[in-house]
Amino acid sequence: MEKMKRQVKNNVYWIGYIDWELKHFHGDDYSVEHGSSQNAYLIEEEKTVLIDTVWLPHRFEFVDNLEQEIDLRNIDYIVVNHGECDHSGALNTLMEKIPDTPIYCTANAVKSLEGQYGKKGWNFRVVKTGDTLDIGNGKQLIFVEMPMLHWPDSMATYMTGDNILFSNDAFGQHYAVEELFNDKADACVMNREAMKYFANILNPYAPLLTRKLKEIEELHLPIDMIAPSHGAIWRTEPTQIVEKYAKWADAYQENQVTIVYDTMWNGTEKIAHAIAKEVSSQSPDTVVKVFNISKTDKNDIMTEIMKSKAIAVGSPTVGNGHFVERVGMARLFEAAEIQKEKSGRVWHMGLERRECAAFAKIFERRRVRRHRGRRKGVLGTEGRGLGSHPRLCAVVVAVKTANMDLITSGRNRILPLFCETEKSFFVCVLRGNCYNRNEIFQPRLSTGHPKTIFPWKS
Repeated sequence: MEKMKRQVKNNVYWIGYIDWELKHFHGDDYSVEHGSSQNAYLIEEEKTVLIDTVWLPHRFEFVDNLEQEIDLRNIDYIVVNHGECDHSGALNTLMEKIPDTPIYCTANAVKSLEGQYGKKGWNFRVVKTGDTLDIGNGKQLIFVEMPMLHWPDSMATYMTGDNILFSNDAFGQHYAVEELFNDKADACVMNREAMKYFANILNPYAPLLTRKLKEIEELHLPIDMIAPSHGAIWRTEPTQIVEKYAKWADAYQENQVTIVYDTMWNGTEKIAHAIAKEVSSQSPDTVVKVFNISKTDKNDIMTEIMKSKAIAVGSPTVGNGHFVERVGMARLFEAAEIQKEKSGRVWHMGLERRECAAFAKIFERRRVRRHRGRRKGVLGTEGRGLGSHPRLCAVVVAVKTANMDLITSGRNRILPLFCETEKSFFVCVLRGNCYNRNEIFQPRLSTGHPKTIFPWKS
């Protein structure tokens, strides 16, 4: 690793690690397409302060290079904004050289650090929101607790005078930027990675984030720069990412419908494409995206789901349950905690209760209203290889926004598609206002199938 010290502003320096080869993070849970960085910072005022370190695999390089930049004995304070090992990985190695240096962190961070590295008698100084630390030259550090953003121990540190918010995991991206700053980065890639980061890491805690943003606003701290722990430093118009977070955390939706499916013999795939075609034909202005979960990165899917006002998830059934990737998708929904599902409804039609139970429970825990479709008139023996299963699935997709209503009851159009090769079902989640049941199930045709209606045009 080359010399690390690079100026951020005045006497503040970046001393982190840019990892161009990184492909996965949090084990294999998070995909990394454009590299990443572990950002640590060195403040050299009258007092010298180290803010965070780097990931465990880079600990020896970090400490060796830090020694080339400064005498480690001159570090007056260490600030640990978050104890996770991608931020504290070099701390243990560093403290072997300067064991008495005070460490400023939250009470939960003490538990985290001692849990990972053992109780070694480090000089912890526990801080809370509003606590300050003088660093000389008329400047202070102000600490702001950020619990569950995204760990219980998380906090941010604000530096007066230079007006820099060291935000830790908030406002970051897994994106390698050699030039460090947002105005030097590819804006399209950076903004996409920022949304992906939010959707997959912070979105489950959106209500907490909304309250914390309000709390920070009430502190009336001028922010000239936001220095996160991953990705680009927000130097130009730094509050743009704060505004994006506020918007994303408030049940963010675009005019988009996302359809996710898995398939064994392509039957469910045909249904998914039929739904997409129908939604698109009825609402040409609506963006419709279709993903096969077995072939698409799950983090990208979650980003698209966060943007959607309606989601349809389909799967074939096997062994009285879901196809394996379908269960994985259910867990993604649970982890994502998509906002405003509580004002929506979920439909699953034509299945035995046990086949839907695992996925349905996810929504029941959040009190989303759930309805089973009617079974009358569903084809019984016409499907090839599936004639013994009369309870074949149909799908209801319903979308409601301020300017549009969409109701699709798809048995008569979609059923023949999946009778060919596999028994399937779709679960549809509406992120918006509820419908009256009578608006969904219309009078039946003489064939016994419900009439498919589209009572609106975009």
